[in-house]
Amino acid sequence: MNVIVVRALNGELTDTFKQNGFAAIGWIEEPIENFNDWETIERQYRQDFPDGSPVKVGVNVGQIYRFLNEIKVGTIVVTPYRDGTLLIGQATSEAYYQKDTICRFYCRVNVAWKNERYDRRLLSIPTQNTIRSSLTIFRVPAIHEIANLARIPLPDSILPTTSLSVQQNNYIEVIKAQLLSLDPTEFEIFVNCIMQSLGFESTQEHGNVGDGGTDVEGILNVLGFASIKLQIQVKRYESNAISEREIRNFRGSLKNGYQGTFITLSSFSRKAVESASSPNFQPINLIDGKQLIEVFIEQFDKVMQLIEDNESYRSLLDKLRFKKIIIPQ
Repeated sequence: MNVIVVRALNGELTDTFKQNGFAAIGWIEEPIENFNDWETIERQYRQDFPDGSPVKVGVNVGQIYRFLNEIKVGTIVVTPYRDGTLLIGQATSEAYYQKDTICRFYCRVNVAWKNERYDRRLLSIPTQNTIRSSLTIFRVPAIHEIANLARIPLPDSILPTTSLSVQQNNYIEVIKAQLLSLDPTEFEIFVNCIMQSLGFESTQEHGNVGDGGTDVEGILNVLGFASIKLQIQVKRYESNAISEREIRNFRGSLKNGYQGTFITLSSFSRKAVESASSPNFQPINLIDGKQLIEVFIEQFDKVMQLIEDNESYRSLLDKLRFKKIIIPQ
């Protein structure tokens, strides 16, 4: 079983897909008889798009081939909405061609879509990043994550082994236990170092009194392409889920022109997640404990170097002397 993302013109056709029980792609104006043959698809594509560059032809033919040949009955299909939420379902047919007025994309697979819209922020950071791919058709390796999010049962043959699951839980819990040993100010500094490793420049002293709920504030520079004014609320909770009220209070403290991110070592209640992504209010980015640790692992060397380079962070360094062997490569 695979997980395949099928983009719907950046969300323009997502509702059409859901309402009519299919996913579809463009590119193909006429049926392809031998659609499991790469060369046949390429000839048809070049005929329809004679001005395509070799690179573009290769990329698009590959995506068409994947749609036609890798989506089988039972394949999990994901289609993003414009707001970043996800439509998820399972294919109930293989690819076929049907030209009508329902949708201007004629190459389709039937899909039993779930009624719910899923918040991608509930997925791990690596999986979120994968789903952000600019491709139209691509495979997502995190089958278990997507299936768990949409409550889709998986056959025993592809369930993760117990040892792998235990290993993953072990390193997450080991790191979390160390982070819980930090006091609130040290934890803010730790979060700030993670943000610095991502291009963030703080403009606020740690532990300011009367900051209106903001613990870290500054500008996130995205590799010189964009600058984002950002305010961050940090909660070093062990198990208490962040409530909707805390999200609303933080939103109310945001300065004009700033985005908000709420970071916790615990989790967020369902109502907090719904409030954070409500289309009626300014959205709040949510990072829970597992996601924070995943970002830390990705940025491990940069974060530890930032801590080591600052003499005032010595107490923090003493508490975070992880052995590199527990950090998965």
